[in-house]
Amino acid sequence: MSLPLRAGRDFAATDIATAPPVIIVSRSLAESNWPGESAIGKRIRLFSPAPMEIVGVVEDVRQTSLVAPSSPTIYIPAAQFGYPVMSVVVKSGRDPLALVPAMRRELRAVDPLLPLEEIRTMEEVLDASLAQRRFGMLLLGFFAASALGLVVIGLYGVIAYGVTQRTHEIGVRMALGASRRDVLRLVLGEGARVTAAGVALGLAGALALSRVLESMLYDVSAVDPLTLGAATFLLVAIAFVASGMPARRAMSVEPVEALRGE
Repeated sequence: MSLPLRAGRDFAATDIATAPPVIIVSRSLAESNWPGESAIGKRIRLFSPAPMEIVGVVEDVRQTSLVAPSSPTIYIPAAQFGYPVMSVVVKSGRDPLALVPAMRRELRAVDPLLPLEEIRTMEEVLDASLAQRRFGMLLLGFFAASALGLVVIGLYGVIAYGVTQRTHEIGVRMALGASRRDVLRLVLGEGARVTAAGVALGLAGALALSRVLESMLYDVSAVDPLTLGAATFLLVAIAFVASGMPARRAMSVEPVEALRGE
């Protein structure tokens, strides 16, 4: 499994049933039971009448899922401790499922009565471990996209309504010499103020809910400056686009028509 060896040695071909029993322990188990000293050479009594000698220490590994904390683990040579159910891991540079017939032949050569079942690739194991989290993130992404759409529609509606309410004002401004660029700056400025207020409230809410978000993430900080910056930039860009159509409508207002409407 390519677990990093932190101390001692790996299992050897000489660790057979008639040899002195040996084990390899995980780093957390070694540090919790022998803090500040080496666990190599220590003896513990578990499954055999004779004490089992620790010959190696390996790095911790998550056995069940990527989010569950690693637990203290003991590794025992299969030749020294038989178990009725065993998981066999085969590493190959080719398609692993193409090796299934060969694995069945090798297993029958050892014992024709041994069954071989639940054959899975490591990708399938990881997918099963992440399925629930991926579904949750898919729902979260869907609701986030829906919220983003509502932001665009709401921002456009607010700015468009504000432009409609200020049609007379815009006509007066243009009659007194305001250029179309001034009108554009006026409308976009209003959209910028609304966007700035929304972004400020959104960032404050994201920081306040960061602890809740961290429980849904794996090795990713909920307070990531790059992610928050990208989200802010996206919202500002969308707000600018959403403000564009009301701004163009305001630029096309004829002063005479605006004043005649009053």
